[in-house]
Amino acid sequence: MKKKASNTLILTITNVLNRIIGFAFRITLIRMAGREAVGLWQMVMPLYFFFMVIASAGFPIAVSRLTAEYRANGDYRGVHRVFRTALSLALLLGLATTLILSLLAGFFSRQVLPDPRVRLALTIIAPSLLLVAASSVFRGYFQGLEEMRVVATSLIVEEVTHVTTTLALAKATLGQGAGLLAAGLAAGWLLSEVAGLGVYLVAYPLYRLPAKPDNTRFSVSILSRILQLSVPTTAGRLLNSLGQLCQSIIIPTGLRIAGWTASQAAIAYGELTGMALNLLFLPSLFTVATAATLLPQITTAIAQRRFHHAQAIFLRALTWTALISLPLTALFISLGKPLCQILFNSSSAGELLGYLAWGGLLLYTQQMAASTLQGLGKPILPLLTSAVGTIITSALLLTFTSTLQIKGVALALVGGWITTGALSLYMVQRYLPFFCQFWPRLLNTTLAAALCGIVATQIYLHCLANSGRVLISLFCAGFGGGLVYLFAASSTIRRQFAR
Repeated sequence: MKKKASNTLILTITNVLNRIIGFAFRITLIRMAGREAVGLWQMVMPLYFFFMVIASAGFPIAVSRLTAEYRANGDYRGVHRVFRTALSLALLLGLATTLILSLLAGFFSRQVLPDPRVRLALTIIAPSLLLVAASSVFRGYFQGLEEMRVVATSLIVEEVTHVTTTLALAKATLGQGAGLLAAGLAAGWLLSEVAGLGVYLVAYPLYRLPAKPDNTRFSVSILSRILQLSVPTTAGRLLNSLGQLCQSIIIPTGLRIAGWTASQAAIAYGELTGMALNLLFLPSLFTVATAATLLPQITTAIAQRRFHHAQAIFLRALTWTALISLPLTALFISLGKPLCQILFNSSSAGELLGYLAWGGLLLYTQQMAASTLQGLGKPILPLLTSAVGTIITSALLLTFTSTLQIKGVALALVGGWITTGALSLYMVQRYLPFFCQFWPRLLNTTLAAALCGIVATQIYLHCLANSGRVLISLFCAGFGGGLVYLFAASSTIRRQFAR
């Protein structure tokens, strides 16, 4: 348990550092390159992520689970066979997706995405797919060994490289059009993947498990197990990526049907995905780290048939997710507009954030539920919940975007998150009943978060009326609301630390 807590802390600190760096980068980039270039870049990313999912093929989860399982049984040769087999398949898929995206960049920019200016960006970013595929296997290997320090180092190096190279390239392409600026962002992404993979290549010999010599480079039986675990995961992520790709097409197109220009639609899409959603994902600093460490822990507990221990692990992670995410979502709902105005000089992004935050909790808990289902050996279930959520979101987007415009987009996204999150938790409940123990904690935390939001709003309005300074008023509101929340939720927090 101490190992799990340490790994979660390492990844949480890493995510915090990366998110701080990323926020500073995002603010600087928007002010430097402009919202239109950022909007074009956000259109590129869903298509790129679609190919990235194919290239990585669910390797982090499959390799992490199998590595943890073989290691728990003392079979170190099995660990090495898993790694070598997965890496061979990853390199093949990475090369194939790189070639497809490179050769069809013109077609995608003209026929799929709603703006032909993204062609150069697609061409430049394509080679990173091969690097991502290899990195995904290394990441799964180190997660399975519970050596999160290596994963954390790679993430930090990757983020720092991304920020420095992208800003340098953006500065070099200023004044040459939004399309060329987006291409500079793609080049920065490519260089960051090179740096991230480099960390894994250096670390692998240092953390290689001792085992008897084994000449088996590729195991068909292990390949079968990898595919059994990774194919449902990949299918689920493909559905998610396909949903995001559909969003990158439906949202700008729907806005243009509603009378918006191409530039206005690109700016609005950038505000949604590059500003509002970035703030909404703040709790993922904790939830992503917890989900990464949850999978091998659940896998090990189930392999040892310690079902009550697995239930306790999930319940603890779910409670911490609620404790951390609910007060932040309350602040996003109450103070979203001034927060985005200060950070991004865009109050419209803050309005979006206020709408989206209503679906926040189920968005974050879905990550916990998906990792737990993977650890339980039920990879098909996250696929089903993801499929239902994608269908619901796409249908709502088609219905509301052209009529309610950007508010309809927010309504559709929230509807999809609620559907996916609720179904995922229901699936976990069937195998590890948790709700009877969880709902009193959830009720206490929800009431405390609501009180936090109300108090923060009143403090903000009072300070703004007296000082006229938005930044100072936001700071006072956040501090005061946070203190109220800690007091109101203190009993739940104390019990969590006691456990």
